[in-house]
Amino acid sequence: MKEGPFPVSLRDLRQRVAMALGIGPHVVKVDHWKWSPGRRSARCWGRVEGTEFFAKALLQDPYPVPLRTIEPWEETPSSPVEMRSTIDQVRIEAEMTEQLRAKAGCVPALIGKSEVSGTIVWERFRGVRVI
Repeated sequence: MKEGPFPVSLRDLRQRVAMALGIGPHVVKVDHWKWSPGRRSARCWGRVEGTEFFAKALLQDPYPVPLRTIEPWEETPSSPVEMRSTIDQVRIEAEMTEQLRAKAGCVPALIGKSEVSGTIVWERFRGVRVI
């Protein structure tokens, strides 16, 4: 089992995105990348053959699942942070993307995923971020 956060390089991110898209890394252009809060993943933006993308590469296995937002009137959970394998986390995020697209329609399309590399790639969607 790997532990993280791992050092990440531009080359590593290109390879992960390529694996998720089933293409060679030489056609993946990464414009920029940054760590997620807590360095659980690396996020990158770029292009592949005219298509802009946003990708998330999970860097910890097991992957710590962030706690949901607690409402002011709720008690703070005393349970430890939930952990999932990166394989499960990729599957869950991909399924959630498809469910949200079916319900809302204005969610970026999933264009690739790799459970092995722990990477999810969405078509870049220019618009207002909604949380």
